[in-house]
Amino acid sequence: MAKYLRDISIHIEFSQELPIGFTQKDFNLTTHTVQNIFWYQIPKKFEFDGISKLNIQITSKIPKSNYRNSTDGISEYTFGGFDFENYFHKNITERNITIIKVLETAISDILKADKQKASELLKITKSISANEFKYQTESKKLSKWNKKRSLRASIAYVVDENGQNAFVKIIDKNGIEVLNKHLIKNTVYEYYNNLFKTNWTEDKFQIIKRDGKIFKEINVKKTVHNTVYN
Repeated sequence: MAKYLRDISIHIEFSQELPIGFTQKDFNLTTHTVQNIFWYQIPKKFEFDGISKLNIQITSKIPKSNYRNSTDGISEYTFGGFDFENYFHKNITERNITIIKVLETAISDILKADKQKASELLKITKSISANEFKYQTESKKLSKWNKKRSLRASIAYVVDENGQNAFVKIIDKNGIEVLNKHLIKNTVYEYYNNLFKTNWTEDKFQIIKRDGKIFKEINVKKTVHNTVYN
């Protein structure tokens, strides 16, 4: 049975020493923008050398990169010769550019025998750079009209230098925005546990958690326009 690419993780190699004043968490957090935007755009049913999850670990300890495939679909690409001192002297945009180049190198290296497939994934990395490392997508599962089709609630996921955040926007049938506000920041399992399903009850929009409890309930009649949404 074919394995399709489903997940990707870009992080520091666990034993890597960093410049004074920085931790592994500092570095790993800076990779999440690139990692998360790429994840949202992975093509459906994309066969990637039998990989279902690709772990890219970054290190200065070895001069060259290497790739280790596995039969369970979880594979590891080690990017060697990385200059951490130089990296931490860069601004956020420059760091993102550095990480996208790491990802592009891994893709090209793993798929060096299949240039066509490599090109398909590299189009995604080029678009990430072209869009200045910002990405927004609407959840088709959670966004919906009320029964009267007079109000539509939209749940959007936004990835940028502020991490990955979810927002809710409500518009009326004339396209006028009624509400626009921040919902939640995606830390471990926050999206998974809290943004499970949605429901309209008359003029109340409910966001329901995985355990069946209400995470947020928005009473549109009591809501004033909010300009938090970007």
